[in-house]
Amino acid sequence: MDSKICPQCGNEFEGRANKLYCSTKCKMAAFYGISAISKNALSIEPSTDNGLTVSQSEKPLTLNQNKNNLGMVTIPVSFTIQEKELLEKQAGECETVLSNLIRIRCMMDETDIRMMQQTLTEQKQLIEELRIKLSFYQEKDCLPTSNKQLTDKPINGLLIEMNERQLAFIREKYLESYDFENPNEGERMPNGKMTSNHCEALEAFEKETPGFILSSIEFKMLYKLLVDIEERLAEYCGYDAEEFEDNPLIDEFDSLKKKV
Repeated sequence: MDSKICPQCGNEFEGRANKLYCSTKCKMAAFYGISAISKNALSIEPSTDNGLTVSQSEKPLTLNQNKNNLGMVTIPVSFTIQEKELLEKQAGECETVLSNLIRIRCMMDETDIRMMQQTLTEQKQLIEELRIKLSFYQEKDCLPTSNKQLTDKPINGLLIEMNERQLAFIREKYLESYDFENPNEGERMPNGKMTSNHCEALEAFEKETPGFILSSIEFKMLYKLLVDIEERLAEYCGYDAEEFEDNPLIDEFDSLKKKV
């Protein structure tokens, strides 16, 4: 779901990538803006079998500019009572008549299909572009290390050497240590639901952002290290333990990222 601005009313809303308007009312209003039949609309009257038929009492729309009759066609359409009531309710919310609602919704379906086809075409072009860039960087990675630019900066940090089985072991035990229900704590997952199982939340965030669990392990290792340092400084080196409660070393460590 993406955060968007409705082009009709200007309000912000959450919606899928192909959704342009925040509501059916705004979508209908947008179609009114490009339509010339607001005053020549057809009316819908219920038929004897609880269906809907187009009334022929009103004149079809004509374009005086070209002097051509568009020849509005009357098409009987049958609905159940429940369907008719729902359509009438939607028409009332959009401040229009039932015939306009049905006709414009048919036009909207065609428009949505065209928009989706256009989106698919754009995404195919983007995938092709990314595939080309990926092949370029893969070829670059295969070059000898002697060709590495002198301007490349080394990555600073503490690296723990381990093989894949050791890394999988730490990851498994880390998740297992959080796989329990804690009624005193709750955590919101990416889908908006709350959970009291931290392991469930970690796995949900991992699906949303691959590598999240390893980042969590790295932070936990660093945090435990700094807490251990605080305890020794307070116990043996004359530091104030209460000062660490107000200003923990982890906060001072993070603040150094902003300094050059």
